Amino acid sequence: MTGQRIIVYLYADKVPDREKFLIQAYYYENHSKFADRGKALAAYRAAYAVDSMSVTAQNQLLLNYSQTRQYDSAMKYALREAIGQTLRYSAPFSAIGPLLPTKVS
Repeated sequence: MTGQRIIVYLYADKVPDREKFLIQAYYYENHSKFADRGKALAAYRAAYAVDSMSVTAQNQLLLNYSQTRQYDSAMKYALREAIGQTLRYSAPFSAIGPLLPTKVS
């Protein structure tokens, strides 16, 4: 792990909670000496608890649970991610829907 990443981890308390937990999770997932899957998973769960629409937290939880063969938990986050993507991408279209013509000539 590079020195820059360690510095970012050390200053993680200076950023909002969601970012702090994502930084901590990345640190515990990727550090060559202090890697700890349990702490990384706990940090991703904390990030998800702060912001349940966080695609990064959802995706990392999905991947971590899949890698440990906890498929029920992985599926839960896969479904939440799919629902979240549907809501994110359909909202702009529903907002402009009333402006579109009802008949195409």
